[in-house]
Amino acid sequence: MEESRIIKVRSFFDVAVATKAFVIASSKPVALLPIGPQGCGKTTLGLYLACRLRDYEVISQDEIRKAMFRELYPQVSDVGFDKIYEALKPKEPHVRSKAIEMLKSSTKRVVYVDRMNLTSLSRADFILPSRFNVAIFFALPLEEILHRHKNRPDKALAIPDHVVISCFSKVEFPRRDEFDAIVIIRQKVPKAGDQPFQRS
Repeated sequence: MEESRIIKVRSFFDVAVATKAFVIASSKPVALLPIGPQGCGKTTLGLYLACRLRDYEVISQDEIRKAMFRELYPQVSDVGFDKIYEALKPKEPHVRSKAIEMLKSSTKRVVYVDRMNLTSLSRADFILPSRFNVAIFFALPLEEILHRHKNRPDKALAIPDHVVISCFSKVEFPRRDEFDAIVIIRQKVPKAGDQPFQRS
């Protein structure tokens, strides 16, 4: 793989524009791998791009967990993420394998892999030679990430602050030889009440 280009952006809109450029320029389908700890805005960006891009799919490990929980416990309804996460901890390798399988079998032009992708090792299986692989690195301060995490009561119950801090400390900046392109988001990302689906 040639050394990747690095693109610095200030908004989700800029990420959408860059992704459209990758789609036009590459003969391969595009895989977007967000990199960052809990609360940095990965899921929010995935939802935003769903409104901006065609032939697009989100592969979310959280959604895989929810589907797996419903399958294992069909009699349980209206359960929070904390209970789902606790019940499925032993099945995390299966959740990961399912996400990889979905990525490999996807026929969409753009796939967004909604997981933390913190280290080179943890994301290696999601970087496929058959795709144009783009890292989306959330360059946000820890204070902002913790603030956003606290505003997600379902996740905050399941994932205490010390876990978020630990994940933040483990983040490895994407290497140029890992990805075809690296997009760095340097501005604060939209919060839940900020209407993130409007052009910025």
